[in-house]
Amino acid sequence: MGCATGNFSIEFALNNFFVTGLDFSSQMIKIATQKALKLNITNIEFILFDILDINKLDKNCYNVLFASHIFHLIENNDILFKEYAKKICSNGIFVFVIKTKRIPKTNLHKTKFINILTNLLRKILFSKYKNIPPNIQNLTKNLLELGFTNILETDTTNNKVLIFRKCN
Repeated sequence: MGCATGNFSIEFALNNFFVTGLDFSSQMIKIATQKALKLNITNIEFILFDILDINKLDKNCYNVLFASHIFHLIENNDILFKEYAKKICSNGIFVFVIKTKRIPKTNLHKTKFINILTNLLRKILFSKYKNIPPNIQNLTKNLLELGFTNILETDTTNNKVLIFRKCN
């Protein structure tokens, strides 16, 4: 959700995830699609999508939902994220990336962050590693009530990353 020009989506696809990137900007979807085509990536699709239209999603069960930099776009995000939480498969992962400050972009920083994140997701999804006790307050309250466990909270140079596992 909030795939923009597809950088995260493409990196996940290159790491053998099947990816659907969603964004409300047709220009962002166009750029992301062109990038994927240029790289000949076949396990990815980009869809023009308003994240408020959750009922229009084709699938009812996702192994990973990755929400990147979209909190500032959503007014009643508690209600919306409860609905998205229902779309996550049992033992699935819900990842939030929240921008905490602006820094100049560098490819080294972005590549390192994506590599760390994709490796972490693989470890979480395909290993026995399960739960870390929750330590988030307001943002995670609703997800915890819905049967999610907060398994990671970390800060990068300009982001906070929160990862939850659906335990039911």
